[in-house]
Amino acid sequence: MTYLGTISEQVTLFFKTCGFGFLLGALYEVFRVLRRLLTGGRFILLWDLLYSITASVTGFLFLLSYGNGKLRLYIVIGMIIGFSVYYLTLGTSVSRCVDAAIGIVMQIIKVISKPFISILNYIRTLFVCFGRRFKIFLKKVKKKFNFHLKSTGILLYNSKR
Repeated sequence: MTYLGTISEQVTLFFKTCGFGFLLGALYEVFRVLRRLLTGGRFILLWDLLYSITASVTGFLFLLSYGNGKLRLYIVIGMIIGFSVYYLTLGTSVSRCVDAAIGIVMQIIKVISKPFISILNYIRTLFVCFGRRFKIFLKKVKKKFNFHLKSTGILLYNSKR
């Protein structure tokens, strides 16, 4: 068994790593969409860190299965080329389409939820109005029952007569 393998094996592995890099680009697009949907674009560092960990683990597993665990420069270059090809070609188109689809879905959700939101706002105003009146009622009750016990030591309020 040779240490480096034949040239054809190396070229095949290079093209496989280009394809794997392309798939990592698609995976980044999935993470980008999830980041936008779930957090509204916040916590970018956390999402990028999660992607980096996922890409590193899958890259390591890819190297174990296809490259016999050997890390070569052409393997890293192949992954970078594959990712760049996806990100600069198909990634921009997919990104625009996904952004447009998300915008349309958000508009539809706003239109559908508008009647429910107005009903909930009406119910909230009823509760606020009821709460104010209840607070006024409690103040009146408090004024009626606002008497204090006498502080003399002779009086005993709970004695049975």
